[in-house]
Amino acid sequence: MPMINGKKKRNNVAIASISMVVFSAIFALIISGVINLSIAQHKLVKAKMLRQNALDLAESGLEYAEWFASRFPEDYQDGTGTAGPYTHTVKDPESGQDLGTFTIDITPHLQCGKLISMDIYSTGTAQDEKGNVFKRTLFAKLAKPSVARFSYIIDSNVWAGDTRNIVGPYHSNGGIRMDGTNNSLVTSAKSTWWCDGSFGCSPGQYKPGIFGSGPGSALWKYPTEELPFINFSSNLTELKDLAQNQGGIYLSRFTGASGSDRKGYELIFKDNGTVDIYKVTRSYWYWGKRNEYEYDYYWDYGWRRERNRIRSKTFMGNYSVPSSCSLIYSEEKLWVKGTVEGKVFVIAARSSGSYKPEIVLEDNILYNDADGSDGLTLVAQSYILIPEYSPNNMTLNGIFVAQEGSFGRSYYSNNKRNSLTINGSVVSKERVGTAWSCGWTGYFCSGYANRINSYDRFLRTDPPPFTPSLSENQIFVKWRED
Repeated sequence: MPMINGKKKRNNVAIASISMVVFSAIFALIISGVINLSIAQHKLVKAKMLRQNALDLAESGLEYAEWFASRFPEDYQDGTGTAGPYTHTVKDPESGQDLGTFTIDITPHLQCGKLISMDIYSTGTAQDEKGNVFKRTLFAKLAKPSVARFSYIIDSNVWAGDTRNIVGPYHSNGGIRMDGTNNSLVTSAKSTWWCDGSFGCSPGQYKPGIFGSGPGSALWKYPTEELPFINFSSNLTELKDLAQNQGGIYLSRFTGASGSDRKGYELIFKDNGTVDIYKVTRSYWYWGKRNEYEYDYYWDYGWRRERNRIRSKTFMGNYSVPSSCSLIYSEEKLWVKGTVEGKVFVIAARSSGSYKPEIVLEDNILYNDADGSDGLTLVAQSYILIPEYSPNNMTLNGIFVAQEGSFGRSYYSNNKRNSLTINGSVVSKERVGTAWSCGWTGYFCSGYANRINSYDRFLRTDPPPFTPSLSENQIFVKWRED
């Protein structure tokens, strides 16, 4: 019996020893795993820090490019006079230690020899103490913010009727009566304004900056900063010189003829990137009632003879719109229609004299492609008008700027149209209007019964050259990591 007990004891000791070895091995394995995990996490943290440092350096490059452009707006070669890329070392401002480098590669976009915008690639390069290198690249487009950021910009009080469907920011420096539908911000620079009978207030009374029956009141804001309309005035002398001497298309004043809205030029855009140009020698006249009111009673003052229907014209030729200088400058009135290929800037203006040309949108204006590669900006020194004989269902693509007049359609007796769709932006000094109501009940009596307005998201960041800007300072209108 004692012999048997001794065997059991030795077996127990052996089992305990084996268990200790097994547990020790497991413990060592766990400790080793924890250590390896800690090392891996440490490496990961350092890699993330290195990656973040590279991103910070790339951002420094874009910030430097923006700063340099604000000081030297016509210099796209980093002050070197030679082609890039351009590499800069970034130092810690306190210790003076090198933090890494950024390299900027700039692609300028020129029109008529003038810098319009810049595409900038900035690559940040970070390095740790062991020599590990990490790079990250950012892309940004630097340009002046244009009026294409808004569906409407108006410099006076305005009434958006209940048949209006507005997509995109809508701004007025005056008060707004908003009965239409909006899916974006509606802003007014006024805290209060005087609403009279022409806006449906009877008797006249002070109203908040924005009021009305529209369903989008959650997006109404007032008062906001006024958008100074003087910024929208193009440099006429410079634009005329560019059209004449830098490869654009220049349409001169009629020789021996005083300024008159009876004559001018007709532009018919073609889907092959060309434009047919006619010289308009005679036009029909008819009665139209034009003022700044969208809704008004037809017996008010404002009747005039309009000459917006072409009677006779002479073909001048088919012209290619130069891709290097996509500018058409006319010193006479313009009639415009057709299908636009590429991006074109058109202006009707005179840098001297009392006559201020207007633009007539006589038919649909379409784009050949819907991918953002096409665009049109029309600037009239006075009015941009839709005439009496416009299509029943009209589509207008473009940015329309009435510098000293208004965008709209006059009242024509018993002249009703169905729908007007605008894809782009309307900028108007005076009150806009494309629909009229008549009588004490305010029934629809002239213009377009249904109106849809949508800003062009493509032109918001890449409008045609020379499109009026909201500021003289260049900003980043695009930003992404490549």
